[in-house]
Amino acid sequence: MVPLPISPSWRSPTAAELRSAADPRGPQAYLTPFRERTGVALTRYLAETPGGCEGVLAVLNSLDQRALLRAAGSRERVVRDCERFAIAVAAEKFGSSSVFVGPNRRKSTISSVRWPNALTDNYLAIRVSSPPNPADRILLDSSVVRSIVHNDPSSMDLNRLLACKQGHPISLPLPTCLELAVALVQGRMPFSDWTAHVGLLDQVLDPVRPTVTGIASDLVPAIPESHCRAGWALLRHSRSVDDLRRGHDFVDEKGVLDNVALDPDAEADLSRFRAAYLTRQATFAAYEETVDVEDVVAGVKFNLELKLGRSMEGADLEVRCSAVRAREIVRTRNPPGAGRRNDAIDGALLGVVEVGILCTADRRLKAAADGSTSFDAWRVMLPTQLLEWLGSSAF
Repeated sequence: MVPLPISPSWRSPTAAELRSAADPRGPQAYLTPFRERTGVALTRYLAETPGGCEGVLAVLNSLDQRALLRAAGSRERVVRDCERFAIAVAAEKFGSSSVFVGPNRRKSTISSVRWPNALTDNYLAIRVSSPPNPADRILLDSSVVRSIVHNDPSSMDLNRLLACKQGHPISLPLPTCLELAVALVQGRMPFSDWTAHVGLLDQVLDPVRPTVTGIASDLVPAIPESHCRAGWALLRHSRSVDDLRRGHDFVDEKGVLDNVALDPDAEADLSRFRAAYLTRQATFAAYEETVDVEDVVAGVKFNLELKLGRSMEGADLEVRCSAVRAREIVRTRNPPGAGRRNDAIDGALLGVVEVGILCTADRRLKAAADGSTSFDAWRVMLPTQLLEWLGSSAF
């Protein structure tokens, strides 16, 4: 099994942390009677919030902190000891290789409501996560595809990718396909380059789902696989803008003849999407109050969960990157200019990371992910990093 990469700001537990729950004479020995309750709190939290990082708050909320305070002498020691104890118990229950320790985070307002008895303002983020499944999808963004189409000498080695991808299917996210289509329509990517080199992708793309969207929800229904295949077939085989507009006939899952074609409003829609992003981000430049990242992240996730009807822990990277960017705009009073218009598409791509591993040649996007402190930052890789990771071990 290929090991799980560790994102910046995260690490594996130390040997001392793993021993803390087993040492009867150690500094956390007074917590030993609460081992079972700690395990129950962690298990229940992870069942309710898969991928969540607030296990320490769940543990603190479940324990009698007044009794612990009498034993420990200070609230700060109770919190720090409970953090180490929670790490050790999680390792016992789920395996030490599945437990990761993250940065210290401030408890958000929403977390304060959820965990009213966790009397601390800050906590150590802990994540229980299994290694990537061989079926985890690899997603190629437009920067990778464009370098292949333009026959760039530094483009991704598709033969090596094919040799080492093993069980990972490879697809193009829907935002990537939209960017490519608009680039062809606007002439920024010549059809001569496209027709000469796009066939190189045939050897690596998943024939069943060559394109993918994010996770389906109450508001965003799943797109049938026949539509995904037809949409890529249209883009793949078009030799002109007229071909894109003429469309591609196909038979859907119900045996009904259908047609997919370039939306005549695609260019305008993409421009509006980017303009709306710049306008929204510009409002932060006039914001008078300090932006707390944890409050923004928790608030956005909570609202999305209500609207979409599912957990948004998988969208932590997308939401956290946006919150960090907003805080920077507030701090500098410097709204994003037109040169940052592609940040809107980057945000949409990070949303699709929920369903796979994003391969990008855009170092700014990679840096944004790494700087987010999200556990899922590892899911954004440069082509060389992806190939090195895939080749590091065999399934």
